[in-house]
Amino acid sequence: TQPSPDAMLLYAYLFFLLGRVELWLLFWIAIVAAACIRLAPDTRRERDCAVLTLGVGATVLLMWWLPFARTHLDARRNTLVARVVPAAGAITPDDIQLAAWIESHLPAEKGPVGLASLPSTFGSTKLLFPIGAAQALPLYGHAYNFTFQLFDPSREYSYDEYLDHVSSYFDAEWCLEHNVRYFHLPAGNLHPNHGLARAREVGLLVPIRTVASSALYEVRPLPWKPRVMPLSAMPASTYQITWKADGTAVADGSDAQLVYALDQPQFVHAVRFKYTITHATSQPAEAQLFWSGPGQSFVEHERTAHVRLQPAAREKTVTILVHDTVDQFRFDPDERPFTLHIRDMELLVKPPDQP
Repeated sequence: TQPSPDAMLLYAYLFFLLGRVELWLLFWIAIVAAACIRLAPDTRRERDCAVLTLGVGATVLLMWWLPFARTHLDARRNTLVARVVPAAGAITPDDIQLAAWIESHLPAEKGPVGLASLPSTFGSTKLLFPIGAAQALPLYGHAYNFTFQLFDPSREYSYDEYLDHVSSYFDAEWCLEHNVRYFHLPAGNLHPNHGLARAREVGLLVPIRTVASSALYEVRPLPWKPRVMPLSAMPASTYQITWKADGTAVADGSDAQLVYALDQPQFVHAVRFKYTITHATSQPAEAQLFWSGPGQSFVEHERTAHVRLQPAAREKTVTILVHDTVDQFRFDPDERPFTLHIRDMELLVKPPDQP
């Protein structure tokens, strides 16, 4: 009920092994052959067939070292990676070459390389699965100098640190303080990692080596320290939501919205609030935050963040990277019916004495 990290790693490998049908067949053939030798020692024909089967199985395993066999049996060179598409994405030869460059130019003393991952939970178990090109270092590398993966080689940073400092809010200062100075990211969509995607857009992550399908980025610090500005959790207006006096929002439709207005435009680095959310299933709520500045309106594919709100009995805190001039927010917690309680909402804003 409380497996060790190594036991969970074994579980993950066995899970991926399900896709390798030929290996499962080889495994069960060996089991049946061994059982035949044990249960029918006096039946020459069956015993000989079983011994022959075991011999063939051993030969196949020995052929692992042949180049042709490695192409089909080595998980790093066969379709194992492709079998997790589209959940994790594919690795290209360019990604593998970039991973080799990273290992030859970034020794361990320069800190581990952060990976873009998919945070997932199975019951109480918390897991991180690298996506797309971010799988190249764990699968093809030899130095094991990376972090934010299913089982971090250093055993230092994992699911909680990734959610708090990378996924929805890229905390450059925390990364630099903990010697995470580089990230290997796939090109294109990084969902559900709004924090990484926005940091890439606004220059908190700067590319230093790029290929067609991925790039290595260096973490750049925020040039000023944000100040905290409280914001009332009570929205200025709602749509398809019943707002209660205790700060609870109950969805009345599939397009529920909470709109917040600022007294005056502010350069907002991030939005942070505490919440609990409940709905009919245990799956995370697919929430979306919109923001707009003076003269702008809310647009579906601009000035927006997609984040996941985890349902739980205990209160959680979420921080969402914005880094833009804002006078309004719109928050769409989920398309499904839900009950959401929000409190301690605050903005991380640029100090007035900063240019």
